[in-house]
Amino acid sequence: MRTVVEVDFPSPELARAALKAFETRGGKAEVNAGVEKNVLRIEITAGGFSALRARTTSALRDLKIISDALELKKGLKGGLNA
Repeated sequence: MRTVVEVDFPSPELARAALKAFETRGGKAEVNAGVEKNVLRIEITAGGFSALRARTTSALRDLKIISDALELKKGLKGGLNA
């Protein structure tokens, strides 16, 4: 079983930063990730549905944390009063 998650970022630099922060260890699933232009592409392959679901859920949770961190960083660039 296999799933692919593609996430568009505002710039290639942010997509590469997200890739760098993304955890590719997958336990019972194989995870491959890469960036093309401003798109982070994550491919997850597992032997069964339960493993695929678990790793996909973890990947989405990781992406949410990365997204929140990038938004926070973007907000801090304007200074503390931004």
